[in-house]
Amino acid sequence: MSYCTTMDIISSIGENVLAEMLDVPASTLADNASVTDAIKDAGLRIDSYLVGRYPLPLPVAAESLRVVAVDIAVYYLFRLRRPGDLKDYLARYQEQIAWLEKVRINELDVPEMAASAAADDGVHVIAPPSCIGWGAY
Repeated sequence: MSYCTTMDIISSIGENVLAEMLDVPASTLADNASVTDAIKDAGLRIDSYLVGRYPLPLPVAAESLRVVAVDIAVYYLFRLRRPGDLKDYLARYQEQIAWLEKVRINELDVPEMAASAAADDGVHVIAPPSCIGWGAY
């Protein structure tokens, strides 16, 4: 599942930085395979932490996971292209992985999923009316 888009990444680090890092014209960023792969890999990484806690794909779009996905995808892109500039992005990546680990071990919830679960007040059974009754006794 994609938790972020190319536009989310551009909003985070800037179009010029991303184009320079990938050594491509800014006009080609929307269809760039490296960006698409980083977004996909970030989604897979996030899903690997959520798989035991939540049904996947998630039924609601979680804004908190969009932020996590952007940081992870940007880290993946910088790791491949500009290792010298990695320090700040490595710290953000490690922070996001620590947060995902806490979600995985049930210390934290994905806020949007907790709100969704709170709206569900229990098990709902839908069945046809009973054809057996006390009328014959």
